[in-house]
Amino acid sequence: MKAPKSCLLALSVLFLFFPFAALGEGTSWRNVLDVGCHMNDGTCFALLDGAPVGESFGCASKQVRWSVDAHMGKHHLSMMLLALKTGGTARVNLSGCYAQRNVEGVQPWPTFSYAHYR
Repeated sequence: MKAPKSCLLALSVLFLFFPFAALGEGTSWRNVLDVGCHMNDGTCFALLDGAPVGESFGCASKQVRWSVDAHMGKHHLSMMLLALKTGGTARVNLSGCYAQRNVEGVQPWPTFSYAHYR
C-alpha cells in the first residue's frame, strides 16, 4: 500500500524542522515582574514569575537576559516593559546562556532567540 503524498510531505517537513525545535527550551506564559538594563554594557534583563528556566543549558534563573544592542534588542525591551506595566505576559524560547560582558566569575543567565507577548 502506498502512502499518500500529503502524508509523505508532512513527515518530510517534520523531520526537516525537528532538529531546530529540539535546540531551544520554551517557557510557558509568564508574568513579567521586573525589567531593567545595565548602564555599562547594554545588558537588559526581565524577571519572570514561576519556576526558574534555562536548566537544560546550565544557567537556571528566573531572569532572562539579552543585549539591547542585539538585532531587535530594543524591541524586546519595550515589549517586556509594556508587559510589566499592563499586566501582560511573555513566553520566550531560550537559546542558551548569556554571559554578561565585563563580569568575571558570575554565573550566566538564560537568553532567548525569540519571544511572544500578549
